[in-house]
Amino acid sequence: MTSSPRLPFDLSRALADADTDPYSALFRLRVYEDDRLAQIIEGRVNFRSRDRGRLVLRPGLYARGLLHPHQEIIAIGDHLYRRDLSEGADGSWEKEITEPQVRDYAFYAELLLRQGRGVELAPDGASVRVSGTLATAAVRKIDPATADTMTLFELEGFDCVITVGAAGRVTRFEQTHPAAGLLPAGRNTVELSAFGPAVPVVAPMPGDVPGSTWAQDE
Repeated sequence: MTSSPRLPFDLSRALADADTDPYSALFRLRVYEDDRLAQIIEGRVNFRSRDRGRLVLRPGLYARGLLHPHQEIIAIGDHLYRRDLSEGADGSWEKEITEPQVRDYAFYAELLLRQGRGVELAPDGASVRVSGTLATAAVRKIDPATADTMTLFELEGFDCVITVGAAGRVTRFEQTHPAAGLLPAGRNTVELSAFGPAVPVVAPMPGDVPGSTWAQDE
């Protein structure tokens, strides 16, 4: 009988001992629908911070029009700035009010551990991963915004595989879900790297947003 590989560290301890200060990472999300690449989202993102960062959204080979736009977004507190980068767009910024999201993928790993999910050695031999199924009600406890989206699309839950390094930082988050309502079966893969301190996030100048007169210190 072959024994399981020895784990390089205790996941519960690594998550508990991780630095709780805001931090940043290079973020890359690939969105697949029916196993076809629909969207890529990249940028440096802050975690455990109200100021999330700047991201560029690019449509994949199988993008579906407005559902997978070519945009740049900046998220600062409860403000979201968005501009269209598609061909022919004027590149002007638009401003929205949004719910600030102070999330961290480590919260998902902790939730799976609390549910008694097993931990295994990751393919790189230096990290570990935990996997399982999370229902919408469970997600709502740690990430209400995502739970609201799941409810909107009538999605009852999703499967996920989370890879964590020895410092307690999530380096990969893979989520799969079945078709639900108008939502096709999908897979979202997040890769995080180059961790560092939280970075400043600067809003566009007021004049860059059509018709806007908001104050810069708002």
